[in-house]
Amino acid sequence: MTAQQKFNDLLMLVKTQRRYQIALGFLAVVFIYLYISGPGTPRKPVNNARRNRAEEIERKTKTTANEENANDIMVAFQSSVKDMRAKLDENVKADAERDKKLESYNERTAEIFKKILDRMSDQEAQRGISDTAGGVGADGPAPVDVADLEPGADSGAGADSLEQFGSLNAPEAPPPPPAEPEKVAFIGAGDSVTVKLLAAVNAPTDGTPYPVLFKLDGDVQGPDGSSLPLGEARLIAAAEGSLTDSRVLFRLVKLNIRLPDGRRKVMDVDGWIVGEDGIRGMQGIPIDPIGKGIAAGGMVGALGAVGNAFAQTESTTEQTANGDFREIVTGDVGKFAAGKAAAGMANSWGKIVSDRVKQLVPHIQVYSGRTGTAVFAQSVAIKGLFDNSGDESDVFSPVD
Repeated sequence: MTAQQKFNDLLMLVKTQRRYQIALGFLAVVFIYLYISGPGTPRKPVNNARRNRAEEIERKTKTTANEENANDIMVAFQSSVKDMRAKLDENVKADAERDKKLESYNERTAEIFKKILDRMSDQEAQRGISDTAGGVGADGPAPVDVADLEPGADSGAGADSLEQFGSLNAPEAPPPPPAEPEKVAFIGAGDSVTVKLLAAVNAPTDGTPYPVLFKLDGDVQGPDGSSLPLGEARLIAAAEGSLTDSRVLFRLVKLNIRLPDGRRKVMDVDGWIVGEDGIRGMQGIPIDPIGKGIAAGGMVGALGAVGNAFAQTESTTEQTANGDFREIVTGDVGKFAAGKAAAGMANSWGKIVSDRVKQLVPHIQVYSGRTGTAVFAQSVAIKGLFDNSGDESDVFSPVD
C-alpha cells in the first residue's frame, strides 16, 4: 500500500468517523496554543505622550465648563435672592401699614363706644330726674346718633349712626294659618284601564324587548267603582314574543300624562297587558323562518348530491398498498370537474345558509288597533293633577 493510498484512507476516516474529527480538532487547538504562547520578540512600548496631552486638554475643558456652569448657577441664585428680598421688604411694609390702619380704626371705634356709653349715662341720669318731675314721654328716650358724638362727622352719613325703628311694645303678629293638604291623585296596585295599541309590532321570541305604544281608552278603574280620569294618556310598554302559544307579552314601563295647567309629566310604572280573550298578552301571527331554512338546506343537499354523482361516474376509487384511498379519473375530465365544482359550491352555500338561519329569529306579529286592559302592578302618586281644575265633583277615592 502506497503512502498516497494511506493518506486518502486517513482523509476518509476523518470525514466519516466522529472520533477522528475530535482528535484532529484537539491537535489543531494544541498547535495553535503552542504557537501563540511561544517566545517572541518583545513589543516596544507605545509612545503615549499624544494621548496624555489629549486627555489633559479634555480635562481642562471639562473643568472650565464646570466652572462656567457653577458661575451661571450662582448668578441666577443671587438674582432670585434679590427678588425674594425685594418682595419680602414690600410685604413687611404692607403689613406695617395695615397694622397702623387697624390700630387707628380700633382707637376710633373705642372713642365712639366711649361717647355712646357717656351719652347713655347722661340719658339715664336725665330719666331719673324726669321721673321725679313727672315721668318720661310715651315714646321713651330719644335715639342716640353717633354722628353727633364724633366731631367733624357728616350729619347725613348713615354708616356710623344708630337709629330706632319700630315700637318695643308692638303686639306680635299671629302665626299664618296652616296650609291646606295637597291633593294627590293615586293609582293603586291592581287598578286597570282600557288601552288601545297605536302601532303594530313584530315581537322577537329571543327575549329582546321591543318598544310599543298604547293609548288610554277610558278612566283608570279602582276598587268600589272609583275612577281616575287621565284623558288620552300614553303608555310605553316592552313587548316580547312567545313562540309556544304565539302571543305577545307586554310589560308597562312609562306613563305620559298632561296636567290641567298644560304641563306634561312622565312617570315610571309597572304592570302588564291582558288581551281581548282575557289572557295575559295578545294573540298574534307567528313569523318563523324555519321553513325557508329547510327549503334552502334541501336545495343545497340536492346540488351537492348531483355534483358528487357526476364526479363518481367519471372516476374510480382504489386502495393503495398503504391502505389509503385515491380517486382516479377514468372518464370525461370536464364532467368530473363540473361535478366537483358543483359539490364544492353546495358545501360553501350550505355554510352560508347555516349561518344565515342562525341569525333569523322567529317573531310574533300583532296589528295596530287592538284593544286590551292594562293592569298596574305598583302604586303611583300623581301630584298636580287636580291643581287649577274647575270641577272636582267627578273625583272620588283616587284623591288622598
